[in-house]
Amino acid sequence: MIFIARISDNDGVAEQRAALRDEHLAFLRANEEAIRLAGSVHDGTTEDPALGGMWIIAADSRDAAIAVIESDPFFKAGIRSGYTLQAWKLAPHLADRV
Repeated sequence: MIFIARISDNDGVAEQRAALRDEHLAFLRANEEAIRLAGSVHDGTTEDPALGGMWIIAADSRDAAIAVIESDPFFKAGIRSGYTLQAWKLAPHLADRV
């Protein structure tokens, strides 16, 4: 199954986020089979502070997708304030892209 995760950060975590960025990126690379796309989300432009992230996750179940999200170093460090997770049904002609 494919899931969309919209992940929110707590306010005032920019310094903590910067300090853990390399560890977070290493986590994304190590889990790229499950985390198909990932990136930070911002108000305005990408020069504005990150508000959280959005991930496209391939997992056998909702619980497996949750386990991936909650294993992120940002989540473990308390940077994340929460997330929404929704199953995503791709258009048939795009299904091979993720």
